Amino acid sequence: ELVTMLLNSGARIEARTSDGKTALMVALTAGRPMIVSRLLDRGADANAKDDAGRTPLMIAAFDAHLGMMNLLFKHGADANAVDKAGRTALAKAAHKGLREVVEILLEKEADPNIADNAGWTALMVASDRGHLVVVKSLLDRNVEINRQDKAGRTALMWAARVGRTSVVNLLVDRGADFDIEDNAGMTALIWASQESHGEAVELLVHRGATITPEAEKTITTMLEAPEEGITDTLELTL
Repeated sequence: ELVTMLLNSGARIEARTSDGKTALMVALTAGRPMIVSRLLDRGADANAKDDAGRTPLMIAAFDAHLGMMNLLFKHGADANAVDKAGRTALAKAAHKGLREVVEILLEKEADPNIADNAGWTALMVASDRGHLVVVKSLLDRNVEINRQDKAGRTALMWAARVGRTSVVNLLVDRGADFDIEDNAGMTALIWASQESHGEAVELLVHRGATITPEAEKTITTMLEAPEEGITDTLELTL
């Protein structure tokens, strides 16, 4: 085949494109498993990084190429490599809600507690995006559920802030602390009420979240123009 002919003719296997991608990365992006296998067998670096710091494994994980991920692992791919933003393959898969990819990475000892440059972990990313099955997969591992990012926010805060009620419920079930404050003094309850996510507010209140004066203020403001589905029981709680 052409790839073999080029390599036998002296083509550099680690030659780069203008943005730093190797032939292996290009083959992964194109979804060409036979070429990927041939390049790896001929010594292509499974941990090379492009100009953004992305590795072949990150590319395969982001596009859910499970078979090619396994090929990369057989050739020593590092599950915990980070790109220039500090993101791992696991964080990228969590962002897209790719449960099977997440499970494979975790089985290969990907660390779910690695934080990116903003302090976000894979759990925070999945919680913010509302990917419930991925959140569950991460919680089933040794994940720091109350880890705070550089703004002091937890996975629960991010889920509450965008109204991911099912994720909020699961995190609370698994022991998330709903009274942690971020750097601005905001709790998950305050975030949910400030963004008018009534179901999340009700859930947190009924599960025992502390109604601080600031929380009461934001809840009251929300109730003045309630969204559909908020019950009268919340008003009775205040």
